[in-house]
Amino acid sequence: MNKIFTNTIFVGKKHINLPSCHSTNDLAASMAANNDFREGTLISTDDQTKGRGQIGNTWDSEPAQNITCSLMLRPQFLGPNHTFYLNIITSLAICKTLEQYLPGNKIKIKWPNDVYVNEKKISGILIENSLQTNKIGLSIIGIGLNVNQKHFKVSNAISMYQLSGDLFDRFVIMQKLMVNFEQYYFMLKNQQFALLREAYLDQLYWKNEIHVFKVHNELINGMIKTIDDHGRLVVEHESKTVCYNFKEIQYHK
Repeated sequence: MNKIFTNTIFVGKKHINLPSCHSTNDLAASMAANNDFREGTLISTDDQTKGRGQIGNTWDSEPAQNITCSLMLRPQFLGPNHTFYLNIITSLAICKTLEQYLPGNKIKIKWPNDVYVNEKKISGILIENSLQTNKIGLSIIGIGLNVNQKHFKVSNAISMYQLSGDLFDRFVIMQKLMVNFEQYYFMLKNQQFALLREAYLDQLYWKNEIHVFKVHNELINGMIKTIDDHGRLVVEHESKTVCYNFKEIQYHK
């Protein structure tokens, strides 16, 4: 059933839920290619058979247990230098939703596209943008959120059920997530960059802590200080700061 989101202004007013599909992001891209959508269209599925993570990674989710969805937007008010703010508002929306259901847990944003609770991954983000001259013509925001899954193939994954012992209504969680996202989206549209950046940094995983990172197949001791204007991770290492793009640096321990 394609339930309509009643507590939002435009997000999820068109909601397409499929029993199964390869990838909600791929389906959204196909719809966009045919110009067959309105802003705020949400595509979700109970069983995503070939979900994708960042740069070709896969997203593993048991059928009918979690949230796998893609949101279609036209953020034409954003220039190409501000694309990472879409990651920022999506991460913040996920964190706020989890805080509402899992109080007392340590919820952190792991740059660039994961959310962790108590040192384990509970959510992943995949954002794919299409540029039109000097603005973002289309953004497809893919979200995976572990809700009711009881067992995972990997040791660093966790679900809301495992953290609370409770089973959740996935539609209710998804609706709350979209309400929170819409609030942050309007903040972004109103160019409240400083507030959004500050909120993101407040929840940034490993910020101002000394840890081991892997850079160019070498292990280094470093400290995450911030993110720069392009969304790169800024790490202090041996009295100097270096900015890293996706995949240029890996968390080690």
